[in-house]
Parts: sequence; structure tokens; C-alpha cells
Amino acid sequence: MSPFPAARFPNKTQSYLVYNNDEFVGEGGVSFFQVMPTYHNPSGRKAYIMNLYTKLDYRRNGIAYKTLDMLICDTRQKP
Repeated sequence: MSPFPAARFPNKTQSYLVYNNDEFVGEGGVSFFQVMPTYHNPSGRKAYIMNLYTKLDYRRNGIAYKTLDMLICDTRQKP
């Protein structure tokens, strides 16, 4: 099984679709947005992880965990 970037929309979202050969088994996405800067978040940048899904037959195999980890890594690397 290998996840790969499914779609990139500059500064808006990041998505991963997960396939086992040709079979879709899961997906996850993160949306980036800007809010008013605060003392605790001076840049005002925020990310919302959403739509994390794993097909029933593939659950409890670490797919969602790995997809979430990849989304978090992408979010931390985003300028």
C-alpha cells in the first residue's frame, strides 16, 4: 500500500488518497486558512485536518495513522 498526493491547491488544501494496488482503501486531507494573528499565533496561519477515512476491511492496519502523520508533516513544512 502506498499513499500519494492526490491534489494540491496552492496554500489551500493537501490531500492523500491511499491505494492497495488499484483498490482505493483510504484518504485524508488538510485545509489551510488564515485567521487574525494573536499573541499565541502571531502568523495567523491555521490548519484543519479533515476527511480522514479508511475502508472497513483495511482498518486497524495503521493506514489512518500513517496518513495523519503525513498530513501533519506536510503542515509543519508549509511556510
